Amino acid sequence: MNFTYQIGSGTEPPAQGFTLSSSSPLAFSAATTGGSWLSVATTQKATPATFSVLVNPAGFAPGTYTGSIVLTEPIVNSQQTIPATLTITVVPITMTNGASFATQISPGSIVALFGEGIATTTSSGFPLPLPTSSNGTSATINGILCPLIYVSASQINLQAPMEIQPGPATVVVNNNGQFFSTTVQVLTASPGVFTTDYYANGGLAILQDSATGTILNESNRASPGQNVTMYFTGIGPITNNPGTGKGAQLNPLSQSTSAVNVTVSGISVQPSFTGLTPGFVGLGQVNFQLPANTPSGNTIPAVLTINGVSSKTVQISVN
Repeated sequence: MNFTYQIGSGTEPPAQGFTLSSSSPLAFSAATTGGSWLSVATTQKATPATFSVLVNPAGFAPGTYTGSIVLTEPIVNSQQTIPATLTITVVPITMTNGASFATQISPGSIVALFGEGIATTTSSGFPLPLPTSSNGTSATINGILCPLIYVSASQINLQAPMEIQPGPATVVVNNNGQFFSTTVQVLTASPGVFTTDYYANGGLAILQDSATGTILNESNRASPGQNVTMYFTGIGPITNNPGTGKGAQLNPLSQSTSAVNVTVSGISVQPSFTGLTPGFVGLGQVNFQLPANTPSGNTIPAVLTINGVSSKTVQISVN
């Protein structure tokens, strides 16, 4: 007998039944093995008899559990064993880069989790260092707890722990004993540029004048030759690592140790600074000068490349 249960589905496996018969009435006893998840019930004390087999997956972690129903005839002590299996799975979720929604992440990056029922309350505005649990909701990557930035029933924003290593990783969300799981690919760096909107072909990058902090957009365009700052996540290895869940320091700064390049309308630019933004968790910034020959327009393409990995193309507005 095989039972399946998906944690978080809210629907327990239905009971299954079988009938025991013999050429003449025989008394019997019924018992189960394998754990408290399995039980058997009948109203008869002798054959013919109808049995109901039930499973209770509450409190059990994802996995496969095996047991059996053992029927014993007491006079000659003969037994009949019926195997039973319970397979517990988790409701699938999705993890992406928190800026670009690409499917790769990196250590220390801001990431987004999407699912249904992954938290019971909505919470944000956590103080630093960020907590790893909120009202019974937590998340791990390869068993390491993740600092939480924003928590809701359908989306959780968090920081990928600095301690995770590149390669495939297992993500688990625990909502007060309900488990959700997925896998994600971890890269050394996974740059994703933050935008004011999102489109499959890239949105308008959040861009500032490096000196004044003025926002540069369609109504206040950047100019060729101007020094600008673009914000992203997925920076990869850095100096002066602030640690998981902690804001980056101002002195000394946390700077990228990887090869970094920005292209604007296909023109290669060497940044003057690439590092974490002081006071923030997982937020990177790249400072660079727009090329003097940058064309004019509201959809000028820009790409950030770190350690050979390129961001999705975003757009900037230029005079």
